[in-house]
Amino acid sequence: MSDFIRLILDDGLDTTMLVEPFRLGWVENESEVQLSHRLRAEEVGSEDIALVPAPEFSLLVDTHVVCPDIAVINSAFAAVSMRSLDRPDSFEEAVVSFNGTTATGELLARALIWPYFGIRVSRWIDGPDATAQITVVEGPEAIVDPEEGYAEDLGRAWFVMTGMHVVSHVVVVPRGCSAETLQVAIEPLRASQRVAHERRRELRLILDEKLGVPRDRFVSYFAQQQYQMGEPDRAAFAALMVKGAGGSRYLAISRIAYTDDVPVGEQNA
Repeated sequence: MSDFIRLILDDGLDTTMLVEPFRLGWVENESEVQLSHRLRAEEVGSEDIALVPAPEFSLLVDTHVVCPDIAVINSAFAAVSMRSLDRPDSFEEAVVSFNGTTATGELLARALIWPYFGIRVSRWIDGPDATAQITVVEGPEAIVDPEEGYAEDLGRAWFVMTGMHVVSHVVVVPRGCSAETLQVAIEPLRASQRVAHERRRELRLILDEKLGVPRDRFVSYFAQQQYQMGEPDRAAFAALMVKGAGGSRYLAISRIAYTDDVPVGEQNA
Protein backbone atom coordinates (compact mmCIF):
# COMPACT_ATOMS: atom_id res chain seq x y z
CA MET A 1 0.00 0.00 0.00
CA SER A 2 1.30 3.46 -0.90
CA ASP A 3 1.82 6.25 1.67
CA PHE A 4 -0.76 8.42 -0.11
CA ILE A 5 -4.01 8.54 1.80
CA ARG A 6 -7.40 9.49 0.44
CA LEU A 7 -10.07 9.82 3.10
CA ILE A 8 -13.63 9.63 1.74
CA LEU A 9 -16.48 10.64 4.03
CA ASP A 10 -20.17 10.03 3.52
CA ASP A 11 -21.76 13.46 3.79
CA GLY A 12 -25.16 13.29 5.45
CA LEU A 13 -27.02 14.15 8.63
CA ASP A 14 -25.68 11.11 10.50
CA THR A 15 -22.07 12.09 9.86
CA THR A 16 -22.41 15.84 10.50
CA MET A 17 -20.26 15.88 13.64
CA LEU A 18 -17.40 14.21 11.77
CA VAL A 19 -17.79 15.91 8.39
CA GLU A 20 -18.81 19.50 9.08
CA PRO A 21 -15.54 20.55 10.78
CA PHE A 22 -13.67 19.48 7.63
CA ARG A 23 -16.03 21.51 5.45
CA LEU A 24 -15.60 24.54 7.71
CA GLY A 25 -11.81 24.27 7.75
CA TRP A 26 -11.66 23.60 11.49
CA VAL A 27 -9.47 20.49 11.15
CA GLU A 28 -5.93 20.26 9.78
CA ASN A 29 -4.94 17.05 8.04
CA GLU A 30 -2.32 15.67 5.69
CA SER A 31 -4.71 13.53 3.67
CA GLU A 32 -6.90 14.30 0.71
CA VAL A 33 -10.44 14.50 2.08
CA GLN A 34 -13.35 13.89 -0.26
CA LEU A 35 -17.00 14.30 0.71
CA SER A 36 -19.63 12.22 -1.03
CA HIS A 37 -23.39 12.26 -0.39
CA ARG A 38 -24.80 8.73 0.00
CA LEU A 39 -21.37 7.19 -0.49
CA ARG A 40 -21.41 3.74 -2.08
CA ALA A 41 -18.82 0.97 -2.01
CA GLU A 42 -18.05 1.43 -5.70
CA GLU A 43 -16.59 4.86 -4.96
CA VAL A 44 -14.04 3.47 -2.48
CA GLY A 45 -10.71 2.47 -4.01
CA SER A 46 -8.61 -0.43 -2.72
CA GLU A 47 -6.21 2.00 -0.97
CA ASP A 48 -8.83 4.45 0.33
CA ILE A 49 -9.88 4.85 3.94
CA ALA A 50 -13.56 5.76 4.09
CA LEU A 51 -16.44 6.52 6.41
CA VAL A 52 -19.27 4.59 4.74
CA PRO A 53 -22.88 3.68 5.52
CA ALA A 54 -22.34 0.48 7.50
CA PRO A 55 -23.87 -2.05 5.04
CA GLU A 56 -21.56 -0.85 2.24
CA PHE A 57 -18.76 -2.69 4.04
CA SER A 58 -20.29 -5.98 2.94
CA LEU A 59 -19.25 -5.12 -0.63
CA LEU A 60 -15.70 -4.24 0.46
CA VAL A 61 -14.82 -7.33 2.50
CA ASP A 62 -12.20 -8.50 -0.02
CA THR A 63 -10.18 -5.28 0.22
CA HIS A 64 -11.00 -3.67 3.57
CA VAL A 65 -11.53 -4.26 7.29
CA VAL A 66 -13.44 -2.15 9.82
CA CYS A 67 -11.68 0.21 12.24
CA PRO A 68 -13.85 0.36 15.41
CA ASP A 69 -12.07 3.47 16.74
CA ILE A 70 -14.44 5.74 14.81
CA ALA A 71 -18.05 5.01 13.87
CA VAL A 72 -21.47 6.64 13.98
CA ILE A 73 -23.92 4.92 16.31
CA ASN A 74 -27.45 6.06 17.06
CA SER A 75 -28.25 4.93 20.59
CA ALA A 76 -31.85 6.13 20.98
CA PHE A 77 -33.33 6.86 17.56
CA ALA A 78 -32.20 7.18 13.96
CA ALA A 79 -32.73 9.72 11.22
CA VAL A 80 -34.67 7.08 9.27
CA SER A 81 -38.45 7.28 9.23
CA MET A 82 -41.23 5.16 7.76
CA ARG A 83 -44.00 7.43 6.47
CA SER A 84 -47.54 6.59 5.43
CA LEU A 85 -50.85 8.41 5.05
CA ASP A 86 -52.70 5.62 6.89
CA ARG A 87 -51.84 3.99 10.20
CA PRO A 88 -49.13 1.35 9.73
CA ASP A 89 -51.26 -1.24 11.54
CA SER A 90 -53.94 -0.80 8.87
CA PHE A 91 -51.71 -2.40 6.22
CA GLU A 92 -51.45 -6.11 5.55
CA GLU A 93 -49.45 -5.55 2.38
CA ALA A 94 -47.79 -2.48 0.87
CA VAL A 95 -45.47 -1.13 -1.80
CA VAL A 96 -42.46 0.53 -0.14
CA SER A 97 -40.30 3.22 -1.72
CA PHE A 98 -36.91 4.50 -0.59
CA ASN A 99 -36.66 8.27 -0.86
CA GLY A 100 -33.06 9.42 -0.41
CA THR A 101 -31.97 6.63 1.91
CA THR A 102 -28.49 5.24 2.44
CA ALA A 103 -27.77 1.54 2.73
CA THR A 104 -28.37 1.81 6.49
CA GLY A 105 -31.87 3.18 5.99
CA GLU A 106 -32.66 0.51 3.44
CA LEU A 107 -31.54 -2.38 5.65
CA LEU A 108 -33.41 -1.02 8.65
CA ALA A 109 -36.59 -0.97 6.58
CA ARG A 110 -36.03 -4.48 5.23
CA ALA A 111 -35.30 -5.76 8.74
CA LEU A 112 -38.38 -4.20 10.32
CA ILE A 113 -41.35 -3.70 8.01
CA TRP A 114 -42.45 -7.34 8.01
CA PRO A 115 -40.82 -8.76 11.19
CA TYR A 116 -41.72 -5.80 13.43
CA PHE A 117 -44.68 -4.01 11.82
CA GLY A 118 -46.23 -7.14 10.29
CA ILE A 119 -46.59 -5.60 6.82
CA ARG A 120 -45.87 -7.81 3.82
CA VAL A 121 -43.98 -5.91 1.14
CA SER A 122 -45.28 -6.59 -2.37
CA ARG A 123 -42.60 -4.44 -4.01
CA TRP A 124 -39.55 -2.38 -3.02
CA ILE A 125 -38.91 0.73 -5.13
CA ASP A 126 -35.70 2.77 -5.18
CA GLY A 127 -36.85 6.38 -5.42
CA PRO A 128 -40.08 8.33 -4.91
CA ASP A 129 -43.14 6.60 -6.33
CA ALA A 130 -46.78 7.68 -6.24
CA THR A 131 -47.97 4.07 -6.04
CA ALA A 132 -46.16 3.39 -2.76
CA GLN A 133 -48.23 3.19 0.41
CA ILE A 134 -45.08 3.50 2.55
CA THR A 135 -42.08 5.76 1.99
CA VAL A 136 -38.79 5.47 3.87
CA VAL A 137 -37.02 8.82 4.29
CA GLU A 138 -33.65 9.60 5.84
CA GLY A 139 -31.83 12.73 6.95
CA PRO A 140 -33.23 16.06 8.18
CA GLU A 141 -36.71 15.26 6.88
CA ALA A 142 -36.80 12.13 9.03
CA ILE A 143 -36.31 13.92 12.36
CA VAL A 144 -39.30 16.24 12.00
CA ASP A 145 -42.99 15.34 12.05
CA PRO A 146 -44.68 15.04 8.65
CA GLU A 147 -47.31 17.61 7.69
CA GLU A 148 -49.83 14.79 7.30
CA GLY A 149 -49.99 11.09 7.92
CA TYR A 150 -47.97 8.87 10.23
CA ALA A 151 -44.27 8.47 10.97
CA GLU A 152 -42.37 5.66 12.68
CA ASP A 153 -38.72 6.10 13.66
CA LEU A 154 -36.98 2.94 12.47
CA GLY A 155 -34.06 3.34 14.88
CA ARG A 156 -36.43 3.25 17.82
CA ALA A 157 -38.30 0.30 16.31
CA TRP A 158 -34.99 -1.54 15.80
CA PHE A 159 -34.10 -1.02 19.47
CA VAL A 160 -37.51 -2.27 20.63
CA MET A 161 -37.22 -5.37 18.43
CA THR A 162 -33.57 -6.23 19.12
CA GLY A 163 -32.42 -4.22 22.16
CA MET A 164 -29.55 -2.99 19.98
CA HIS A 165 -28.36 0.39 18.75
CA VAL A 166 -28.14 1.34 15.08
CA VAL A 167 -24.61 1.33 13.68
CA SER A 168 -25.10 3.89 10.96
CA HIS A 169 -21.55 4.34 9.61
CA VAL A 170 -18.21 2.58 9.95
CA VAL A 171 -14.65 3.40 8.91
CA VAL A 172 -13.22 0.93 6.41
CA VAL A 173 -9.45 0.51 6.12
CA PRO A 174 -7.50 -1.28 3.37
CA ARG A 175 -6.14 -4.71 4.22
CA GLY A 176 -2.40 -4.33 4.65
CA CYS A 177 -2.65 -0.74 5.86
CA SER A 178 0.21 0.03 8.26
CA ALA A 179 -0.49 1.15 11.80
CA GLU A 180 1.23 4.47 11.07
CA THR A 181 -0.90 5.14 7.99
CA LEU A 182 -4.05 4.22 9.89
CA GLN A 183 -3.28 6.64 12.70
CA VAL A 184 -2.50 9.46 10.25
CA ALA A 185 -5.91 8.94 8.64
CA ILE A 186 -7.96 8.33 11.80
CA GLU A 187 -6.60 11.15 13.98
CA PRO A 188 -8.24 13.92 11.88
CA LEU A 189 -11.60 12.16 12.33
CA ARG A 190 -11.07 12.04 16.08
CA ALA A 191 -10.06 15.71 16.00
CA SER A 192 -13.14 16.56 13.96
CA GLN A 193 -15.48 15.01 16.52
CA ARG A 194 -13.65 16.76 19.35
CA VAL A 195 -13.78 20.20 17.71
CA ALA A 196 -17.45 19.72 16.81
CA HIS A 197 -18.13 19.22 20.52
CA GLU A 198 -15.89 22.08 21.64
CA ARG A 199 -17.43 24.51 19.16
CA ARG A 200 -20.94 23.08 19.41
CA ARG A 201 -22.65 26.43 20.03
CA GLU A 202 -21.09 27.91 16.91
CA LEU A 203 -21.88 24.77 14.98
CA ARG A 204 -25.53 24.86 16.11
CA LEU A 205 -25.93 28.32 14.59
CA ILE A 206 -24.51 27.05 11.30
CA LEU A 207 -26.71 23.95 11.33
CA ASP A 208 -29.76 26.00 12.25
CA GLU A 209 -29.55 27.70 8.88
CA LYS A 210 -28.28 24.72 6.92
CA LEU A 211 -30.70 22.01 8.06
CA GLY A 212 -33.91 24.01 8.17
CA VAL A 213 -35.40 21.95 11.01
CA PRO A 214 -36.26 22.97 14.60
CA ARG A 215 -33.07 23.29 16.63
CA ASP A 216 -34.33 21.10 19.46
CA ARG A 217 -34.76 18.22 17.00
CA PHE A 218 -31.23 18.19 15.65
CA VAL A 219 -29.69 18.95 19.04
CA SER A 220 -31.43 15.94 20.63
CA TYR A 221 -30.51 13.82 17.62
CA PHE A 222 -26.77 14.56 17.83
CA ALA A 223 -26.79 14.29 21.64
CA GLN A 224 -27.69 10.58 21.46
CA GLN A 225 -24.99 9.69 18.94
CA GLN A 226 -21.85 7.75 19.86
CA TYR A 227 -18.63 7.66 17.86
CA GLN A 228 -16.77 4.53 18.89
CA MET A 229 -17.78 0.90 18.57
CA GLY A 230 -17.95 -1.30 21.65
CA GLU A 231 -18.64 -5.03 21.66
CA PRO A 232 -22.46 -4.58 21.74
CA ASP A 233 -22.20 -2.31 18.70
CA ARG A 234 -20.26 -4.95 16.80
CA ALA A 235 -23.05 -7.41 17.52
CA ALA A 236 -25.61 -4.80 16.42
CA PHE A 237 -23.74 -4.21 13.14
CA ALA A 238 -23.71 -7.94 12.37
CA ALA A 239 -27.38 -8.29 13.33
CA LEU A 240 -28.44 -5.52 10.95
CA MET A 241 -26.58 -7.21 8.09
CA VAL A 242 -28.14 -10.59 8.79
CA LYS A 243 -31.67 -9.34 9.38
CA GLY A 244 -31.79 -6.64 6.71
CA ALA A 245 -29.68 -7.69 3.74
CA GLY A 246 -32.16 -10.17 2.26
CA GLY A 247 -33.43 -8.95 -1.11
CA SER A 248 -30.94 -6.07 -1.22
CA ARG A 249 -27.63 -5.67 -3.05
CA TYR A 250 -25.76 -6.15 0.22
CA LEU A 251 -24.32 -9.34 1.69
CA ALA A 252 -25.68 -10.90 4.88
CA ILE A 253 -22.29 -11.17 6.57
CA SER A 254 -22.22 -12.22 10.22
CA ARG A 255 -18.44 -12.36 10.74
CA ILE A 256 -16.85 -8.95 10.33
CA ALA A 257 -13.08 -8.38 10.27
CA TYR A 258 -11.82 -5.54 12.48
CA THR A 259 -8.42 -3.91 12.66
CA ASP A 260 -7.93 -5.17 16.21
CA ASP A 261 -8.65 -8.78 15.22
CA VAL A 262 -5.42 -8.97 13.19
CA PRO A 263 -2.74 -6.28 13.48
CA VAL A 264 -2.88 -3.84 10.58
CA GLY A 265 -0.08 -4.47 8.14
CA GLU A 266 -0.46 -8.25 8.56
CA GLN A 267 -3.93 -8.70 7.12
CA ASN A 268 -2.74 -10.09 3.80
CA ALA A 269 -0.52 -12.68 5.44
